[in-house]
Amino acid sequence: MSYLFAAYTIIWVVIFLYTVYLWRKQNEVATELEILKRAVEDK
Repeated sequence: MSYLFAAYTIIWVVIFLYTVYLWRKQNEVATELEILKRAVEDK
C-alpha cells in the first residue's frame, strides 16, 4: 500500500511542477508578445 501512496505522490508532484513550468513559460510568451505589440505600435 505504501508503494501506491508513493506513486500517487510522485505523480501529483510531477503534475504540479509541469503546471508551474507551463505557467512560467506562458508568462514569458505574454511578456514577449506585449513587447512586440509595442514595437509594432511605435512604427
